Amino acid sequence: ILTYELPSGKLLSTTETWCTWSYRDRLQVFHSGKDIRIMQYSNPCTLLSPDGKVTLFKSSVFCNYGTGWSGDGTVFVCGSLAMGFYVRVGKEPVEFKADSLLGWPEYFRDFGVTDTGTAYGVTGAGRIAKISNQGKLLRIVPLL
Repeated sequence: ILTYELPSGKLLSTTETWCTWSYRDRLQVFHSGKDIRIMQYSNPCTLLSPDGKVTLFKSSVFCNYGTGWSGDGTVFVCGSLAMGFYVRVGKEPVEFKADSLLGWPEYFRDFGVTDTGTAYGVTGAGRIAKISNQGKLLRIVPLL
């Protein structure tokens, strides 16, 4: 694990770990406090501490088609086939579901979380969803 200072690029530390990941082309890395969470397409996912300790954990969906973390690392959103989970670290996940579309299956592809905890997700069918800071799907609309 190489830790760099941004924006200077100065190398701060190096730590060895035994951990490796499948689907390396689909990894997403998020800071959660001093820890790093590495989300891959399928479970298990990885929590790395600054000392190199590795903890495996499961996200709330089997396949993480779309994921996103809040900037402070306290809220995680993951999505799959027209549904997803809103998770506050240390609390139970809250499930949300989109209405079904005709035709090809719709998957959540990505999420962003604002400072207030409101999340926005985009689907492969070109829709954007607004999810409250309580995990309730408030609205989903087409982008076009």
